[in-house]
Amino acid sequence: MHRKAHHYLSQASSSVVCCCMLILGGPSFAETESPTNTISVIELYPWGYNEDGPQGIHSEIVRLLGKQLGQPYTPIVKPYARVENDLKTGKSMFSFLAGGSLNRGGYSIEGPTLFDLKFGVIVRASDEMEELIDLTGLEIGVMRGLSISDCFNSSTNTRVKIDNCSADLPSFYKFPINEYSQGLKMLAAGRLDGLVGSIPTMMEILNTKKHSPEGSRLNFKFDVFVLKVVPISVVYSKEVYNPAAAQELNKAFREMIASGKIMEIYHKFMESKE
Repeated sequence: MHRKAHHYLSQASSSVVCCCMLILGGPSFAETESPTNTISVIELYPWGYNEDGPQGIHSEIVRLLGKQLGQPYTPIVKPYARVENDLKTGKSMFSFLAGGSLNRGGYSIEGPTLFDLKFGVIVRASDEMEELIDLTGLEIGVMRGLSISDCFNSSTNTRVKIDNCSADLPSFYKFPINEYSQGLKMLAAGRLDGLVGSIPTMMEILNTKKHSPEGSRLNFKFDVFVLKVVPISVVYSKEVYNPAAAQELNKAFREMIASGKIMEIYHKFMESKE
């Protein structure tokens, strides 16, 4: 596996996104739109990052899709907000999003699920924090833009107190972060008591960090509390949706899933089996 620690130091989001348009041999999504083989991939290690060009899980899936359909698809790494906006406006024909079309019903149509990822809270291993309820009243980092439940989401730039979250976690202070690596550094330094997000993604960053010059800063024992399983799905833009094109794309994705090629790519970049 080819990785370097700086891949994820500038990552900007918690949601996994990619978008593209069917071209040449297949139907286009909208007669008024010019077909494009440029595919936007969210900048989040190890899902999407740049090193001598776009790399990562979704970059390779994009290339695999191109081979499956006989089209020269080209991934481009972008910040999450730009990819989400492309979906809303129809500039992107579809994206790969955590949670699928959930909370995106106004501008999206659900496609196949590629992965089911565990989302939860990582904490420093401690006898004082053995259950989720032990985080009551403490500081928990949440990625801006993340939305996995009503209380574990962040769209603000300020620290806020959350009350009546659940029986397992009645209250806590939600601290917004820009990227997983930032939150993990704060957790390691004791500036946060927990960090919410994709468990495999956070564990992969921790595993890779061990081999970096600053690895000692993140070399700590941790525990994981699983909150829920979230699908990473293909989500189509309603703005330019074409059933015939979507049907052909869905067929290609399902064939790649059934063949095991999607999971081969996943495990190439993810050491964690969570």
